[in-house]
Amino acid sequence: IDLSKNRLSNLNNQMFRHLVNIKYLNLSMNMIRSTDTPSFVYLKNIETLLLDFNFLDHLDTKTFNGLSKLQFLCLNNNRYNMVDPTVFSDLSQLKQVILDQIDLGNQKELENYFDSSKISFIFYTLVNLF
Repeated sequence: IDLSKNRLSNLNNQMFRHLVNIKYLNLSMNMIRSTDTPSFVYLKNIETLLLDFNFLDHLDTKTFNGLSKLQFLCLNNNRYNMVDPTVFSDLSQLKQVILDQIDLGNQKELENYFDSSKISFIFYTLVNLF
């Protein structure tokens, strides 16, 4: 499902309750500032999730709970100032992550957030390191 460029500003976990079988969700280029946690709890079969070019400023430990089949996650060009170190721990099938242009403040060890034996591709550049 492509919901990109729809001016969505908030995600709540009820938005996706009838979409349990989708494998692809594109939420890119919206104005998403916040999400309920867990936001995607009904998306049990999702394999690709695109959340790039939004206004998300944090990812907490429950943001991606239940997405055990997720393989590709794109989160670049958001306004993160806090990413919980355990945010990706429930993503047992995650293989590729794109986090380009993120500001993590003092959190500079991003590769420690992932199980490197499973991830085949992580792309990120940190901004505002000083």
